[in-house]
Amino acid sequence: MTSPDPVPGPVPVLVEDCTVLQAGDRIDVHLAGDLYYRGLVEETMPLLHVVWARELGTGERRMFSTDENRIFQQPPPATPGKL
Repeated sequence: MTSPDPVPGPVPVLVEDCTVLQAGDRIDVHLAGDLYYRGLVEETMPLLHVVWARELGTGERRMFSTDENRIFQQPPPATPGKL
């Protein structure tokens, strides 16, 4: 007897246009294929292709360009009792 396949979790989405982001969204920024920064979106500037985020660990505020960085939007955390 085999166990059922685990239910796949939500998958991060590559952000190509910062208009899909809003304040409070969790993002990961990757450089050279490695995780470089993890934070929460504070503000977006779509005309400049810029996202301002606050790092989760240190609280440092940083600006990232969607043209120069691979930014992934993390799905919201699962709510207990919901699938």
